[in-house]
This record gives sequence, structure tokens and C-alpha cells, in this order.
Amino acid sequence: MAHSSTLFTQILTQTLTDVTRHDFAGALTLPYDSLVPTLAVIETLVAALVTSLGDGAHQHMKRGEETARRVDLV
Repeated sequence: MAHSSTLFTQILTQTLTDVTRHDFAGALTLPYDSLVPTLAVIETLVAALVTSLGDGAHQHMKRGEETARRVDLV
């Protein structure tokens, strides 16, 4: 859990660092079309988080499979 929290914090920090203040300010004052860049940033953030967590889960399952093979469960 601590690794996931750290990973989320790193991804969030990097994403927010990459977003300009203009993107956020525009999202508050302009029509829906102005939200598209901000929504794209949010989508990128979520995709990066899901990918990272998925990669971690995949590695965990591979280790479990290797252990099962060593003790002849598979």
C-alpha cells in the first residue's frame, strides 16, 4: 500500500507540474471546449496510475506462479 501511495503521489506531482496554470484557469471560466485539455490531463493521470498498478499486480502474480512451480503446485 505504501508503494501505491508513493507512486500515486509521484504521478500526480509530475502531471500537475506539466499542466500550465492557464489550463486550470481556463477550465473555470470558459465553455466546455476549454475543459478538453484539462480532461486530457486527468485521463493521462488515471491511465498512468492504472498502468503502474497493473504492472505491479502482474509482477506479484508472476512471483506467485514461480513459487507455486517451485513447490510443485502447478
